[in-house]
Amino acid sequence: MLSDYSTIRFATNGGDAIRLCRESAPDLILLDAQMGDMSGLKVCEALKADAALAHIPVIFVSSLQEAELERAVLEIGAVDFIRKPFSAPQVTARVNTQLKLRRLTDELRESSRIDLLTGIANRRAYDEALRREALRAMEAGQSLAVLLLEVDFFDAFASAHGDKAADNSVARIAELVSEHARRPGDQVARLDTARFAMILPDTPSVALDRLPGIDPAGYAGLEDS
Repeated sequence: MLSDYSTIRFATNGGDAIRLCRESAPDLILLDAQMGDMSGLKVCEALKADAALAHIPVIFVSSLQEAELERAVLEIGAVDFIRKPFSAPQVTARVNTQLKLRRLTDELRESSRIDLLTGIANRRAYDEALRREALRAMEAGQSLAVLLLEVDFFDAFASAHGDKAADNSVARIAELVSEHARRPGDQVARLDTARFAMILPDTPSVALDRLPGIDPAGYAGLEDS
């Protein structure tokens, strides 16, 4: 029924399903409610508890007719429920609907100015804010500080501890950096996986001495530029 789609991967048990998703996140998951090693509900709960996989839409498929099961899977985050026996037009129509919604969601996420993992500004918002604040600083004759922060050995950490731990660490780092953006005009952004930026309007370099971990030698002589 799904042979026309470009890439389809199969797992015959819950553990393999989760492993495949972590190796390469799919656009959509069709999940049987009954499997050998763990139920579909447990698999869905594990997916939704993983920040890197929680956004993937899940359609449940089951021969069970209980309304309670349908309610339960929708409550844990499934987007649809297909009862067996089913027809090819029914399955492809629902799959197409969810893939279309997924594309729209991805487009909205891409165009958004908020980084969904950390809740701070994303790269697009940073670029816009930097242009705006640079023009404002030049017109007002004020200084403008921009700090770029990168997490050392992040890829090694993610490989050793997994994507979930890496996501949690990124979220915590964003919190710590945001604690220093105390004025209304201060802005913090996540530029990519493990790189952050702070935009601090009307901030001469001498004021950066108050930030922990900042080496004044790193910006000495740059204030005029």
